[in-house]
Amino acid sequence: MSTIIAFLATFAVLIIGVGIVMYVFSALGLYTMAGNRGIEYKWIAWIPVVQLWLLGDLIDNKMWGFEYTNAVLTIGTVLTTILQRIDSTAGFGVVLGIVMYVYQAFCYNKLFKIYAPEHATLYTVLGVIFPFLVPIWYFVIRNNEPDLSVLAD
Repeated sequence: MSTIIAFLATFAVLIIGVGIVMYVFSALGLYTMAGNRGIEYKWIAWIPVVQLWLLGDLIDNKMWGFEYTNAVLTIGTVLTTILQRIDSTAGFGVVLGIVMYVYQAFCYNKLFKIYAPEHATLYTVLGVIFPFLVPIWYFVIRNNEPDLSVLAD
């Protein structure tokens, strides 16, 4: 019995450690990209969920014809989380969650087209299948020179 408890405790510590590393990779990547682009409130990269505001700013706040992508990402994520806690069955929260996941994937793709155009599709597909990779991609591309011509599309 104590072996099982020791194994579960070790597993929990490992999962928490990996989560912290992914958080730091994500925050550091967004912070560096925002700093290189001259965004003055780059410090919000260190605030979970609010860091999505920077993702919107880094892609010029436009996706699918919507302006204020930063607000859509941040508020949509918070609203999705609240609605899914209220009703975890196949209700509106689940549908909104799927819509937000797809919207975020397209936002990731636009960011990757700006900072790593030759790998944008690969990074996006792998990031959708394995979401833990997105913070790693942020960290990897953080010092790349942005191709801002993508924003004109």
